[in-house]
Amino acid sequence: MLNWLKKGAMDTTEIVNVAFNKAVMQTGAALDSETAKWLKESTLSAMATAGDIAKNMSDLNGDGKIDSEDLKLAANKAGVA
Repeated sequence: MLNWLKKGAMDTTEIVNVAFNKAVMQTGAALDSETAKWLKESTLSAMATAGDIAKNMSDLNGDGKIDSEDLKLAANKAGVA
């Protein structure tokens, strides 16, 4: 089962590359390699941060609900706030 999950899960780098290539094809945008590299790295960083926040989401302040205060705490744990 674990191998099946690993096989079905795409690497975030692959996701970014596919999305980037699709956006370039649809818009006809032309970017130099340095700009493309920066854009892809920024996207990967944002995805990693979003993942870290999601991993920390729960009722962090113990008030019985998951709300914006918990999101702030999760962002803090992820080093965003």
